[in-house]
Amino acid sequence: MAVEPEIPPAVAKRIAGAVQSSRAEGTRKTYAAGWRRFTGWCETNGHVTLPPHPVTVAAYLVDAADTRTETGERAYAVATFGTWIAAINHQHRTTGHLSPSAHELVTATLSGIRREYATAGGPAPDTAGSAAGRRHQGTCRDGAGAVPGLGRRRLGAPGFGDPAARVRRRLPPQRTLRPPLG
Repeated sequence: MAVEPEIPPAVAKRIAGAVQSSRAEGTRKTYAAGWRRFTGWCETNGHVTLPPHPVTVAAYLVDAADTRTETGERAYAVATFGTWIAAINHQHRTTGHLSPSAHELVTATLSGIRREYATAGGPAPDTAGSAAGRRHQGTCRDGAGAVPGLGRRRLGAPGFGDPAARVRRRLPPQRTLRPPLG
């Protein structure tokens, strides 16, 4: 590792200000909350927090994925796990440690949890199952605010209704290929 050079206090202050500005306030709060949750879980379960073993992070994710509400629903949306991993990664980067979340065990565990959530049936936990998704999905009704011609159909997230339309949007425009002259 390189030796840290001596710099004037004004330059150090400016660097600190730029680093502080590199993340939005909301992101900093989200990372701090995610890190607090992880460290609390580690302390409760007797694991090392920094740097944790990849098995620790995988166990943390599985424990959260298995957590249910009083009604038996999953307590956390699958997208939340990605946020928590980002918080763990951030803490490791800022303290000079390698992040355990890049380990194959952690990435495979997270992929497996995502697959389990997707195959469990019902709405995806981080879209239609979330509060924001439920607010977004409305029923078209005749009368004020109705969308003509849709009747009482459910509206999903924009761009997710017609699979063929999604494919058409991704494809480049069709061009007729002509043989070269000559």
